[in-house]
Amino acid sequence: MIKKISRIFQSILILIGLQSCGDINTTKNFENGQKNLVVFSDYGSKTDTIIENVNEEQIKTIMNKINWNNYHMVYIERNIGEMIGVLGLLKDDGITPPGLTSTWDENGKMLVMKNDPKTAEELTNILIAYLNDDKNLKNKYE
Repeated sequence: MIKKISRIFQSILILIGLQSCGDINTTKNFENGQKNLVVFSDYGSKTDTIIENVNEEQIKTIMNKINWNNYHMVYIERNIGEMIGVLGLLKDDGITPPGLTSTWDENGKMLVMKNDPKTAEELTNILIAYLNDDKNLKNKYE
């Protein structure tokens, strides 16, 4: 029951976060499989980083710089409306209880990871798997 409530709460936070995100000014150039990374903080109200045509080393560097004791959202977009996101925080900030999750957005449908990640390293691995078109990754979402 608690896990179910937690998943509902996380889904609500995801939707609030996505709605509060401002306009993202990237070139939206997705030729040749280009993927763009965007980092939001402060529950989506602040865009911290945009990297066009992101690579694995850049993902590792950015993810290592994020203080996951504060709420962050990191998305990799491969086409308009097709992206993966990792989000949450590791410690209660007085607004949100701790928890991490990942979403897969495709063709207007949002899927949530079946088993929530527990560490920032797991979040990084999810993004790298998406970047590298890991065919098994999508099976971890419902």
